[in-house]
Amino acid sequence: DAPFHTVEEGFAQFAQLGMRPRHWMEARAMFLITIKNVNPYIEENDEELLALGVDSCAYRFWTYHVMKPALIAIASMDAVFESEVNRKILHKSFEPLSKDKVRSGILFYQNLFKMHPEVIPYFGRTDMDFLAGHLFDAVELLINVVNDFEKALPVLRHLGKIHDNHKIPVFTYDAIGHVLDQTLRQNDPSYGNGTEEGEHLVTLWSALINRTVLVTTR
Repeated sequence: DAPFHTVEEGFAQFAQLGMRPRHWMEARAMFLITIKNVNPYIEENDEELLALGVDSCAYRFWTYHVMKPALIAIASMDAVFESEVNRKILHKSFEPLSKDKVRSGILFYQNLFKMHPEVIPYFGRTDMDFLAGHLFDAVELLINVVNDFEKALPVLRHLGKIHDNHKIPVFTYDAIGHVLDQTLRQNDPSYGNGTEEGEHLVTLWSALINRTVLVTTR
């Protein structure tokens, strides 16, 4: 399957992976340099147009057709992840699971194997106590730094390496997200209870899980 199906989804994934406005500005500069210096078919009139700088067609193309949707995607993501209120909501929701992260992690993986027995062969030789504790340590860190996600990137990449070292395939991550959703429903009565607050909680966790899965599997 394609990693995304629309341009908007593609820019959303770049935002989730950590692309910030400064990165897109740097990419625009590299785009213009590459067109000018690497293109073997560039003609004299093309060079004259590129010399116009911010008024050149290439600059305006990147600004309006690449940077504009990219910055919209970043703003949409920041509305979720840059909010201290949202971080506190996630933290409160996670409290029942964080009291004993190893026990919660083991319960989580028991649910995973019950709901998705097809993933059992990939975890059969894994130290589940270690993996369970590390999973919820990572979730707690994600919540604590949700409004400064760059700090979580090394931990997410490390978690991905652990799964990779244990030969746990990428397709199991969807099942992990599904089971975490069910685990939250079991431990937090307000999660997905049909109220505005409950549905907002589902939206926040879904955004966090999706971003975690995306970064961990890249």
